[in-house]
Amino acid sequence: MASVNDSSGGKFKGKVGGLVYYQVGGKTYVRQAPPKQTKAKKQKTSELRMLYQSKMTLTQSHLKSLTGAIAFGFQNFADGAKRPFHVCVSYTLYNAFVSEGRNFALDPSLFKISRGNLLPPQDPKAEKTGDGILITWHNNSYVSNSKPWDKAFVVLHNPEDMISEQYRPK
Repeated sequence: MASVNDSSGGKFKGKVGGLVYYQVGGKTYVRQAPPKQTKAKKQKTSELRMLYQSKMTLTQSHLKSLTGAIAFGFQNFADGAKRPFHVCVSYTLYNAFVSEGRNFALDPSLFKISRGNLLPPQDPKAEKTGDGILITWHNNSYVSNSKPWDKAFVVLHNPEDMISEQYRPK
């Protein structure tokens, strides 16, 4: 992959010959277009590649409802064309699957929607009340990098229905 700093032809976007031009964050990048696959080549797909493709499909479907939360939670990991969602997908592929033999499953308790240097809340609890959901935890201010003025970022996620709600103070 290469980045285009200045071009006399204006801003490129799309496919030109064997190259694909695209923009991320106002910067233009170029990469080689993927080769076309024939039916015969698709039928020869290795078992390992099919396993990876299955994991990628499962990862994408589970994280799709969390894109807003992921954009906030992984914002410090965006670098060039690598966006927060890409970093989260990579983390999920390598850390959130459990397997037994050739069978695998995504464990929702193992994937993360944010990363950073703050510790998670100590002894968190969620309780349904008449007004909504009450979320509590023990104050861990001044432990590691946490400070009393840090703000909570709360995401409620239902993996069975693939829906999520987030609360982020301004």
